[in-house]
Amino acid sequence: MIGWLFGGVVKKFERAAKDVIKEGSQEISNLFDHKLKPLADQFDYVSQQSLQEIEDLEIQTKVDIENLLNHANDKVKANLQEINQYKRTSN
Repeated sequence: MIGWLFGGVVKKFERAAKDVIKEGSQEISNLFDHKLKPLADQFDYVSQQSLQEIEDLEIQTKVDIENLLNHANDKVKANLQEINQYKRTSN
């Protein structure tokens, strides 16, 4: 009789433990789905945006450097032409 009584108590504890584990698992799943996954998605979006901005900045920097070099090259050519013209008029 005592074995049957304790057996019933043990079964109740087992069921209660399974319910607690099931509820905890459900809460963890909900927490992940509703809190952590959206946060991870936002972080991914921000990091992708940052990478795109860095790539855009790199491209723009290259274009700016090329423009500066071309402009400087034009100035050097103009100065050389002035020097050549001065040489011609001096002779």
